[in-house]
Amino acid sequence: MSSVADKLAQKSAVPSTKQVRLNLVRISLWSTLKVSFVVGLAIAVLSGIAVCLAWGVLTVIGVPQQINTLLGVTSSSGTSASVPTFGTGTMLGVAFLIGLLNFISVMILGTIFTLLYNAYARLTGGLLVGFTNS
Repeated sequence: MSSVADKLAQKSAVPSTKQVRLNLVRISLWSTLKVSFVVGLAIAVLSGIAVCLAWGVLTVIGVPQQINTLLGVTSSSGTSASVPTFGTGTMLGVAFLIGLLNFISVMILGTIFTLLYNAYARLTGGLLVGFTNS
């Protein structure tokens, strides 16, 4: 019985490695567009949350009030003139526009890089990727 156990121990001691080599010759434009849509949306949402948290901390500290008094202009009669206030609505609007521009730029850049890679792969034969199973 020890001979069967010895044979099993020898089989498990010898590693069987399998190597696979693949050429990445084309990336699907539609798949890249879907992935860049999700990544751009995630970045836009996370940046919006970060701006809201940072604005909340700055509001507690009192920075918006100091900016409004710095920008405030008083007229000769002593009343404040109509100047745009630096408030929460303005800040959230700016954050929304920046997130939207970021979202669009991530989608466009992802598409452009895919087109460039497909042109490169057509000229050179693609990227050689190797995998091993150990």
